[in-house]
Amino acid sequence: MNYIYKNITGNTAVELLSSSQLKNKMIRKIHMVNKHLADSVKVSIYLQRSDIVDVPTSTNDWTPTETTETYSILNTLILPVRGIFVLEQEDILIDYKNPRYSLYIHLNGADSVVDVIIKN
Repeated sequence: MNYIYKNITGNTAVELLSSSQLKNKMIRKIHMVNKHLADSVKVSIYLQRSDIVDVPTSTNDWTPTETTETYSILNTLILPVRGIFVLEQEDILIDYKNPRYSLYIHLNGADSVVDVIIKN
């Protein structure tokens, strides 16, 4: 078993694991700790994939356009001050043989701080 450690800060989405990192490596647990001393934090964990596809225009030209697919695993969980939350293997539904999506985390506050430990 391996462990991946991440310190997540701010309210910008962060890639926890790329699709290539997920290949044939089952996630057993995702352990999250709110490190903020005064505020709770809202945590979202999701799978996301972006592709560039050609879209026809009104002049019969093709325009490259980015499309994004997003699927929530955990949507705006409120993690209290110094609170802990663990996602178990059965909560994390990913095709590990042929992953097409990367795993992301997003926090709601600019001053949010969450430690993440991924056990695989």
